[in-house]
Amino acid sequence: MRTLSDSIIDTLAFFAIFDFPLTSTEVFDRLWEPPAGVGPLDVTKELEHLVVNKVIVGGGGYFALDSINGALERRRGAHWLVAHKLRRARRALRYAAWVPFMRAVFICNTVAFGWPRAESDIDVFVVVRRDRLWLTRLFLTAAIGLSGYRRHGARVADQVCLSFYITDNALDLSAVRLDADDVLLTYWSLFLHPLYDPENVAIEVRHANSWAATRIPHAPLDIKLHPTVPQYHVSLWFKKLIEKIFFYRIGNYLNAWAGGLQKQKMRGNTHSVQRLPDSRVVISDTMLKFHENDRRNLYRDQWNAKRFEAKSRLTV
Repeated sequence: MRTLSDSIIDTLAFFAIFDFPLTSTEVFDRLWEPPAGVGPLDVTKELEHLVVNKVIVGGGGYFALDSINGALERRRGAHWLVAHKLRRARRALRYAAWVPFMRAVFICNTVAFGWPRAESDIDVFVVVRRDRLWLTRLFLTAAIGLSGYRRHGARVADQVCLSFYITDNALDLSAVRLDADDVLLTYWSLFLHPLYDPENVAIEVRHANSWAATRIPHAPLDIKLHPTVPQYHVSLWFKKLIEKIFFYRIGNYLNAWAGGLQKQKMRGNTHSVQRLPDSRVVISDTMLKFHENDRRNLYRDQWNAKRFEAKSRLTV
């Protein structure tokens, strides 16, 4: 029978991979497969019980699986880095709010989780209107590139990484899961921070990925570290005008043309893993995913090792 202790340990074990302690409230929000009816007070009491019994450690209002002092220093320093990188991302998106058929842009990965490093880039997840993926990517790449904020070549730190696009008729990410215990993708899909979302696409993404919410049912919807990028009248007018022009046959033609150009360039990348039968790189008309250095297998193995070792202390 699964207990609250199991859920807490499973949760802390994932964040221990990144040396990231959590508050009691954060543990509740991120609780992995909790028993039914568990509330925030239950989590607080169980955390204190596990600390007293030396199953986990606590200090300064934070809890971790096995170490906390150095992790607390890093976490406190990460607050500034998160705020800095979000400001950079907001500036970049101001140059791109006019891009046609771009429905939403979310901050993801290290910045969304709260543990970026100074040398980290800023990963974003882009939702595009169906049948306009290639055309939108062309416009967005140009807009972010001309602004000087796009990650490219040796320019990595604080640059926007445009490595994940999806169309609004294919928001379910379960197709690229490693398996049911793809712990990183599960947390990733639930803790996206809206950067540009005038149509509340965050709600659509959450509904489409209900499989993740069944594992982490307390995850709050629409966590915002900062307000989303506003849609100014001029950029909105220009965006709607381009969408109107490119909505029908000419838009279909231009999207196919843009897709042909981009696919040809991608095929020429001999260093890519796009031809391997896995989900690190996905190239289709509904999803573009360029995660060559996908570490989900590694993180899942580390998570299993950490949580099984910690649970062994429950019986000592």
